[in-house]
Amino acid sequence: MDSLRLFAKSSAKSVRSFLHIHDEVNGNHYDDIEVLDLFDWEVKSLEGVVRPNATQREVAGTCTPPPGVPTTCCIGSFSTGGAVTAANRGKCAKSLIEDGGLEALRQSTLQFFKDNALRENNAMACDVCRIVEIARRDNLTVALMGDSMHNQVHDGLLCELQRRGYNVTTEYIDYNPKNEVTWIYRRFTLSILLHIQSPSWGEQESITIAFHRMYLLPLVSDDVAMLTANIDVLVLGFGLHWWYDENQPHVFRTPKYYVSAMRDLFRNVTEQGTVKLLAHRETSAQHFDADGGEFSLWYPNREHLSQECKPMLYDGESVAWREKAIQRAANQSGHTLVMAGPNMPPHQHNTNQGVQEVVVLPYFNFTAKHHGMHPLQGEDTHDCTHYCSSPYVYYPIWRSLRFAMERQFAQ
Repeated sequence: MDSLRLFAKSSAKSVRSFLHIHDEVNGNHYDDIEVLDLFDWEVKSLEGVVRPNATQREVAGTCTPPPGVPTTCCIGSFSTGGAVTAANRGKCAKSLIEDGGLEALRQSTLQFFKDNALRENNAMACDVCRIVEIARRDNLTVALMGDSMHNQVHDGLLCELQRRGYNVTTEYIDYNPKNEVTWIYRRFTLSILLHIQSPSWGEQESITIAFHRMYLLPLVSDDVAMLTANIDVLVLGFGLHWWYDENQPHVFRTPKYYVSAMRDLFRNVTEQGTVKLLAHRETSAQHFDADGGEFSLWYPNREHLSQECKPMLYDGESVAWREKAIQRAANQSGHTLVMAGPNMPPHQHNTNQGVQEVVVLPYFNFTAKHHGMHPLQGEDTHDCTHYCSSPYVYYPIWRSLRFAMERQFAQ
């Protein structure tokens, strides 16, 4: 609890001078603030997580977000079973506070912003505010497509928008109502639509940012074509369900198939011609006790390896292998990879229909440093794939996506 008090003091001191996020803000989105530190209710949501011997009910009792804000916005939520939930936040106690993980993550965020600074004449410091404004100005449809970790990213966007005073309503479309087990590896399963409005906009003005959940790229290619038919900005987040181990029996999970699947996706999106900005969020780092933190190298030998998440080992071929696969896929599909950042090359307006480049949103190196930010899976084991949620987990993604959209839709 002493660690919690120290963190709360350092984090909340820059917030308490502002109005509560769901008080009457008169359209104030704090757009002059880059990193909006934790509000009092978010700090309170940590108390049950770190309380010794707290029951699950007691932990849930400290998750009391303002009206209209989902409980998944409480600190320590994470994706499990395909959905983001606050039910298991107690599994993040050690990660968030006891090991100082949350403050370390916050410091990494501040460093990322220092390394990826905005231009001095840029009046809007808030990245999600800028993303939303560009989408509103140009009437853009934005969508994320990917796996359970990408679901967490989309949920993090929902939470940040609500922290910033936007009005967000959520719509769910379930494509697998019978819960067929194999469906999730053949077709997309769920769409989550965020309908976003601002008190400062006209009554009829709104934008939509969608998430389409897929663990692997579907065997039914028409699924992707249907989803991307009306998308202007597409942010991909695949990779974790493809495995480095070539000897495992599931052929569609191998690195070779990952390359071909992403190559075909890049090519199909371009040929369809509706997506104006195609982005790939780097896969978040895993921290299993194996080369590169790779799950597929740890799992067959797990009885002889540690069950705890370990610092990243950088000396193996498996380190960031998915990003190397993305490079090969782009080469094979005729696309150029462009890393999002403050010094991106000028945008080359395409003479052919559709995009000819894939913008990469850096994320692997940011997450690789935080092996302590994963939840417990059992009494002695950890889920070394998903991350205990907080606003700081996602800030680098918003900064990178902002850079990409400002470049693509410059005026």
